[in-house]
Formats: sequence, structure tokens, C-alpha cells
Amino acid sequence: MLSILPAYQGPTVTAGSYGLAPMQGYVKESADRLRQLVEQYGTILALINAGGAPGTYFAWNKTWADLGSGVRDSLLTGLSLLYTDPVAATDSVLGALGKLQAQASNPINTNLLINSDFAVNQRGFAGGFLSPGTYGHDRWGAHTAGVNYSVNASTRVVTLGGGTLCQPVEVANFAGRYVTISVDSPTAAITVTVGDGAGAGSNSGTITAGSGRRSVTLQIPGITGALQVRFSGNASFSRPKCEAGLRATPWQEPLVGDTLAACLRYYFRMLNDTGSPRSFGQGVSAGTGATAARVNRGWPVPMRATPSVLVGSSIVYDGAASVAVNAVATTYHTRFGFEADLTLASAPGAYKPLIYLLNAGAFVSADAELPCNV
Repeated sequence: MLSILPAYQGPTVTAGSYGLAPMQGYVKESADRLRQLVEQYGTILALINAGGAPGTYFAWNKTWADLGSGVRDSLLTGLSLLYTDPVAATDSVLGALGKLQAQASNPINTNLLINSDFAVNQRGFAGGFLSPGTYGHDRWGAHTAGVNYSVNASTRVVTLGGGTLCQPVEVANFAGRYVTISVDSPTAAITVTVGDGAGAGSNSGTITAGSGRRSVTLQIPGITGALQVRFSGNASFSRPKCEAGLRATPWQEPLVGDTLAACLRYYFRMLNDTGSPRSFGQGVSAGTGATAARVNRGWPVPMRATPSVLVGSSIVYDGAASVAVNAVATTYHTRFGFEADLTLASAPGAYKPLIYLLNAGAFVSADAELPCNV
């Protein structure tokens, strides 16, 4: 008697004819697997084959769902808020959202560097070698080995040609904290060092070459004085920034007036670049027959400390005649203003009000800069 296992699933065929053929078991196993697949997924495949309406997709619950709603309801798994640089065309949607959120929740940090666009240049530095401890553009000086640098007047791109460019930064309670130093599009690697040069040590890192904003994050050692931020190498770059924190935020264009006022706290220079004497201050002559006078004027802003003052060729005017100044003793100047005793070539008269003037080409400078060669 011939029997079939499992039992034949179709209509009963009592008088049917059967044939026997030798074959391997995998044919039957394949048929069983196909039957299981059809039983499990046949309905789903039929739905997919039927297709959904435009703007829909086949969802996890075996139904066609609205694509827009699905995208809006998707979880932002893997969203990163580490980067605040501008969104680029090569970013993924998730990456772009992360940058935008980071920018919104992390406002632009204050740049600790003053005159970071090198726009203020009271000393008139034209580029070249700076001796150790001297300053070129306002707030930018040479470290212990000097520095060779120049600035493109149009683009403000800085070119380092060897040595170390430094800016001392007045900060409080920064020991042990992290700062991020960044520049735009360095053409070669730049070594950045932070420290105070007063025995507390320093930490260094490298800003690698490349386009766009490039940065390095460093921990400030146990400084006791001003924070020295130093740039070394042979490279061109622009828009340096030093900010508190572990990541770089965008560089922001400073207001020229704000930058100038900040620079004037450390250095002031008035040059008479006209062809005739120009007023610098006012004062009064001494008693009858005396060739002495005292003159004064305030600095544009209070300076960091009592400055060192240099005075060029000058005269006084008493309302009737000009009198040459033979000597200037700046004993009385303060961080708030210029005050000097003058020795005059002749006596202008007792207790006469005077106008103090710089001769053509002369200048007065007041220097309260921090040392940058420590």
C-alpha cells in the first residue's frame, strides 16, 4: 500500500495515478521553506505589490504610512552637538541639525585676543623683524627669539616667517582651565603655546594646515601672571581667536571703535603728521621771570598702569608768542593722564595760561604694555 506523508492537501483523487522518482531530500525541504515563506509574508508581499499612494512608505506595522509624517516623527539617534562650524553641503541632515543646535545653544565665545584682525597699528609697523620684547601691531609683540611677520593690509592675512608672535592676555582664575585657539586657513602647521613664562610652565599644541577654521585645545598651567598666547612657525593665516572651552566657535568681526579703545588701555601714540604745530595739552607758566611751566591732558582711556612716556619736539603758546620747550620732565603723569614740567627757552610771563603744542613730525607715546618676552 502506498501512502503520502504529509497527507496530500488537494482534492481526493482515489483513482489517480502516481509515479515514483528517485531524488534528494533538499527538493522537499525547498518546497517546505517556500510554503512557510508564503504563509508568513504572502499578505505583506501582496500589499507591497499593490503599492501605496504617492508620498507613502511601507512601515514596520505592515501598512502604508505617510512619508512626511514618518520623517518628522523619526528619532534623532546619533545627534552630535560637538561642532559649531558652518553647515556645509557635504553634511548629512543629522550632522547639519547638530551644528545648528550647537550654534543656538552655545553662543559665540568672547575672543580673549585684542586686535585679532590686526586693524589697529598705532606704531605704524610695516612688517619685518621685531626684536624680542618689542611690539608691532597693537597688542602683538615678539617673544624671546624675536619674530618676522607681516600683515596684508587688504585681507588682514598674517604671514609668519619664523620666530614667535605673542600676545599677553589679562585673565583671572584661568589656571587649570582649557582654552581653544583657532585661526582661518593656515597654509602650514602652527605651534601654539599657552603659559605665563613665570615658572608655571607652558603647554603647546599644533594647529594643522588646511582650509577653513582650524583649532587646537590646550590646558592652561598654573599661571600667576598674564596668559601668554604664542604662535610659532612659517605659515600664513588670519583671524586668530583664543576662547575659553573645549571647542572653537566662529570668529566674529570686532567693532573698530571697541578694538581701538581696548588697545589704548595698553598703548597710546599721537603723531603730528601735519606741517605745523598742533595742540596736545594745556597748562600754566610759573612765577615772574621763571622759565618753567606745567602742562597736562588726559589719556583717551585709563591705561592699564602708569605708562612710560616719550615726548618729541614741542613748544608752548601764551596767546601772544610761541616759546620753545628745552626739556620735558614727565614725573607726574599717571594712568589717567599726561602731566609734565617743562623747561622753556624763555619766560613767557607769570602764571600765564599756555597751550602745549607738538611740532610738525613730533609725537607723544604712552606705553603700559605687558611684557611679551618672558
